[in-house]
Amino acid sequence: MTGAAIALSGAGAALVTAGSRVRRGVILAASVVPLVWAGLDLVLGGSTSPTSVLGAMALWPLHGTARSVGGPVMAAALVWYGWRRVAYLSLERVRDRSRLVAQIRFALAQQDIRSLLILRRRLAAEAPRGRPWFSIAGGGWIEERVPVAVRDARSYARWPLTRIVRVAALAVVAGIALATMWHGTTASIGLVGASFYLAAIEVIEPLSQELDHPSILELVPVESGRIMLAHALTAVVAMLPLWLIAGVTAVATTLDGRLGLAIAVAAVPASAIAVAAAGFSIRRADSPSLIAPVEGGGGVIVYRLLWPPALTTAGALPVLFARNAVTSGADGPAAAVNTAAVMAIVASVAVGWLRYRDRLSGFAPAADQAG
Repeated sequence: MTGAAIALSGAGAALVTAGSRVRRGVILAASVVPLVWAGLDLVLGGSTSPTSVLGAMALWPLHGTARSVGGPVMAAALVWYGWRRVAYLSLERVRDRSRLVAQIRFALAQQDIRSLLILRRRLAAEAPRGRPWFSIAGGGWIEERVPVAVRDARSYARWPLTRIVRVAALAVVAGIALATMWHGTTASIGLVGASFYLAAIEVIEPLSQELDHPSILELVPVESGRIMLAHALTAVVAMLPLWLIAGVTAVATTLDGRLGLAIAVAAVPASAIAVAAAGFSIRRADSPSLIAPVEGGGGVIVYRLLWPPALTTAGALPVLFARNAVTSGADGPAAAVNTAAVMAIVASVAVGWLRYRDRLSGFAPAADQAG
């Protein structure tokens, strides 16, 4: 009954949202209210939020009260009101969104991460900002020396607020996972890797945009690998604030400065590994099924899906080894430094793959072959 009430509540909320003629910002603000309300219940020990009502229904056999039936009542009210509002739904928009959903399914079948990201942003109406958060004057000496970094900074300046909040939330989740891992839950390292992998997919957007226009890349009188390396280095710098957010969250949760030192030591190599893993997902091998046996197709798919997150997870190993050292009475920061040195070698190899990928695979652009 609790599962049915949760499903109906989600469907009802979706119907109400789709049939509402209010600005998108109002809808987003309204969606945050139940989350904040539930957080206050958690901190203050209350049980007044909608999610608390649904939870009370799950515990009905233990200590049932009159408020335990509030879950089905709330779900039914949402569905009824959403059914009334569905008449205001735009059929044209529904048709366009259903086409996007079909394209997303095809992109998932092809493991095309880049197309999946673009389609998801279109489905969420997540467009770049018309006015950037900050501006960089063109033609200066900085742009002459590091043109790729300046272009990447301009791309980050047009990130919509929703994307910034999403990436920051991933960093907070990674920080909480680091804190739980520090307290003994080793499996939390998987959540750390998954969070930073998803964040890195967003951060390497400038590199992805470069790959979206290969004909323009071929016209540049510079080897494509050097441009990819410049994008990767800028993305590594952009990942460092996310590690700062994760570190602050982890230290605030555990109140242990040794954890903060371990995170600071792991930040740079882990950021480079995450960027390289995200680049691996974007720059996947070109049609390996044409040369590989049919029996190996399943292994190739699993490799593409699991290897990048697993590689990103390895970036958090310095924190894990520091925790083990502290538990055994050894020097935690020293263990983190030693492990980070090994991870730096792994990061160099991974980023080097982005640098020489076209040359190694034999798919170098014509300009590179001529050079």
